[in-house]
Amino acid sequence: MDQLVPHLTFLRSAVESIPKGKELTLNLEKQTGLAIEHVLAGVELLLVIFLFCGIGAGFIANLIGFAYPAYASLRTLEPSFSTSSSSLKMNWKFYWVAYCGVGLVDSLIENALLYWLPFYHPLKVAFLLWMMLPQTKGANVLAAKLGPTLKDGLAGWVEQIKGKIEKITEEVKEAKNR
Repeated sequence: MDQLVPHLTFLRSAVESIPKGKELTLNLEKQTGLAIEHVLAGVELLLVIFLFCGIGAGFIANLIGFAYPAYASLRTLEPSFSTSSSSLKMNWKFYWVAYCGVGLVDSLIENALLYWLPFYHPLKVAFLLWMMLPQTKGANVLAAKLGPTLKDGLAGWVEQIKGKIEKITEEVKEAKNR
């Protein structure tokens, strides 16, 4: 039980650090008679149980992969955000590229293979957490290892698409001038 104390303390400080968090905490604790950190730990436990049992697992995985990264990415766009944290901005750019890649994989395997892969959603959440957490900077690791290969591989494809768009644009202009 002593091992949970730092986590519970972290939960309380995280809630109290958001705007109006202290006020929200006091109101919730007054109404429920429960400490906010215990409520949040219970929610965490329920999410983990649902994730492993497959109850709304896809939604939970996508929520975890989207909610905090979206908030953190938007924070980097605020004028008050330190411009010296360009590595953090790059981390979030890489994260979103990888997140889209995970979404593509999801759409490919969702109907055919997903039920054959046990614990797919918990593994997806672990991967997304690895990519987003500042302690691991997994998105940067992926960008360093896969970025150049992916960029080179997509460059030819992008040029083909540009050529086709230019051809269609010319055809439309010619048809318009007739």
